[in-house]
Amino acid sequence: MVFIVALYNVANAATRYELGTEYLGDVISVENSTENAENCSQICENEDGCTYFVFYGRDSKCALLTQVYGATTDFAYNVTSGLLSPTGRTIKL
Repeated sequence: MVFIVALYNVANAATRYELGTEYLGDVISVENSTENAENCSQICENEDGCTYFVFYGRDSKCALLTQVYGATTDFAYNVTSGLLSPTGRTIKL
């Protein structure tokens, strides 16, 4: 099985959430006890250098990333990933 994942450059971005997708890349930090993907995106907005985030719903964790090198599909952990727009705000599609 082959998965094709499109990653968007932040400079061109219409930012969106990707349900069931886990971004793989350079992690700044992991925050525990995060309520949902929206809160995770807000944490990313407030962290210098954070461009991407991954929310793990099953564990209530939020990973903050500077770069993404790839992605996997993972529905078992209730994963949601996203990236920030050039203004630092997450745009929902």
